[in-house]
Amino acid sequence: MNMRTNNLPRAIKRAFIRATILSLAIVTSIGLFSGNLTDAFSQWVSNAGAADSQDAPLPLIDAQPLPAQEAPQEGIAPETFVATADAATLESLPIDDALGGKPIYNRDHFGQAWSDDVDVEGGHNGCDTRNDILRRDLTDIVVRNKTRDCVIEKGKLVDPYTGSTINFVRGGKKKHGVDIDHIVPLANAWYAGAYTWDEQKRRNFANDPINLVATSLEANRIKKAKTADQWMPSNKAFTCEYAQRQIRVKSLYALTVTTREKAALAGALKSCS
Repeated sequence: MNMRTNNLPRAIKRAFIRATILSLAIVTSIGLFSGNLTDAFSQWVSNAGAADSQDAPLPLIDAQPLPAQEAPQEGIAPETFVATADAATLESLPIDDALGGKPIYNRDHFGQAWSDDVDVEGGHNGCDTRNDILRRDLTDIVVRNKTRDCVIEKGKLVDPYTGSTINFVRGGKKKHGVDIDHIVPLANAWYAGAYTWDEQKRRNFANDPINLVATSLEANRIKKAKTADQWMPSNKAFTCEYAQRQIRVKSLYALTVTTREKAALAGALKSCS
């Protein structure tokens, strides 16, 4: 029997219309979900650092004063800030576009933030990694008294990500804030192979100066845990070095890249003079 909706009672007609709309919404949602699964997962990974105050934005936490008998040893040499990776090194990096089959990232997998108990440059020098990097990357620094020359109170940073100058004041306003960024984000490293490492190697990676750079609080919050294909510094003068350091870090730690990452890094290397 062929029924027209115009002949149905009003209540039944409304129910019929609602059911039709719901069916269309379900079909549309299924199509959108299946068509954007890869992009959705990539976006989730890139935002992993947003809720992780250790990997992406870190609050300006004062280091504990060092015991009187422990003065900081040799600091981190500025030369480690320069990388020499090139297209050949990028070409040698293994590609992994797989989405599943890996444990979920958690910042705790990389140990205590800014630990001095590491076997990389600056480790066991009596000063936490955050202050080591501030000392390396800032100029005109002022050190807090009675911290054995460890805690940086003030300094000037020419932000490599934005090109702007920041007059850093510990505990000051956000515009004077400085974060320490992982050039290869910890979440990215995790899915690129770090999930197979032991605890000590992950802690070393999280505090390795070659993968760390002082930058503006704002820039670090924009980057979050984005990969090279999702984010590049707005300061074009730093594009080459940023790509080189990403490649060098991934090469040193035998981490993978995705096809999109590789293409983005290859494009960035073209800016190198």
